[in-house]
Amino acid sequence: MVLKYIVLLFALTSFNAFGKYDKNYFKKAQYQYKKKRYESALSYLKKSFNTKNTKSIPTPGLYLLASTYQKLKSHKKAIYYYNYLIKKSYKKNHRKVIQALKKGNLDDEFPIPKLLNATYLNLSQSYLAQYIKSSKVIYAKNAKTYLTICDEVDFNEKCSDLLERLESQKNYVKKSKRSYSGYFFAGQFLLQDRVSIKEDSSGMASDLIANNDALCYGAGLRYGNSYNGYFASGCVFYGTASIVGIAEGESQTNNYSQNGVPIAGFYIDGGYYKLLDDEATRLSLSFPIIYRVGTYTNPDGFTVTNAKDYSFGLSAGASMKLLWFEVETKFSHLGDSNLLMLNLIYNL
Repeated sequence: MVLKYIVLLFALTSFNAFGKYDKNYFKKAQYQYKKKRYESALSYLKKSFNTKNTKSIPTPGLYLLASTYQKLKSHKKAIYYYNYLIKKSYKKNHRKVIQALKKGNLDDEFPIPKLLNATYLNLSQSYLAQYIKSSKVIYAKNAKTYLTICDEVDFNEKCSDLLERLESQKNYVKKSKRSYSGYFFAGQFLLQDRVSIKEDSSGMASDLIANNDALCYGAGLRYGNSYNGYFASGCVFYGTASIVGIAEGESQTNNYSQNGVPIAGFYIDGGYYKLLDDEATRLSLSFPIIYRVGTYTNPDGFTVTNAKDYSFGLSAGASMKLLWFEVETKFSHLGDSNLLMLNLIYNL
């Protein structure tokens, strides 16, 4: 398609319009471009005329030079030469097109030179490529302008597809932007850990199972986007524990059992999360630390040695967004302890 409009321009423009240039090198550049040897085409173009002296480059040369840079994915240079082509050869036409676009008067009957239409289409694609690469709003704005022109005048059927792609990319960029957000949460804290109890006379130790049921109140901070991110959170908890087991010693054995033991502590957590496609389901992987204090009763001849204890490990969680809240389930393995958390999260 590019060569088609270059040939058309040659038919409408005399060779004198070129100014100083080497015809043989220019023809070789055209041939190399047609064969998709874009590096060679660029090399011949640089021999045909001085590419640094933009004013001296004829219109067909500007178009072929811009198209070659575009094929080589040097989109900034392509944008520069396409814009210079418009300024040099189609300034009045371009002004009328932009005015008609603003007034909503563009249609397939609006008179636009074919090479200018082709320039609009190619220019929009380079702007789109730069937007995908850099996410700069100015590139998206310019791409939309030229794609809209192309679509309104029905120049090429792929213009509408490119507009859809542009809108999809803008949505992706918007969702990819990272930011901070906070949240509060409250939930039930079900911890099964071990209470160590030691015989006073012999020092022989036993581990008893403690089932802790507590309420946890806390807050967290996220840094991420609509796809993934990182978080840190913490809460304080308080509740009761039930302990049962056999405290064994050399001189005696105690069937230890205690219910309603007051416990308290704090929980801190940090890790990574990923949002699924529906953006309502969040999966997380984190590294929690728990510090727990219990007011256990020491049986005759024995002493609880870890009334104050901490543990750390690995946690996996999943949450579902419901209106302004998230319902979260989190399971943690903390060495000899296991934790299940059921939380209600309020996002700020």
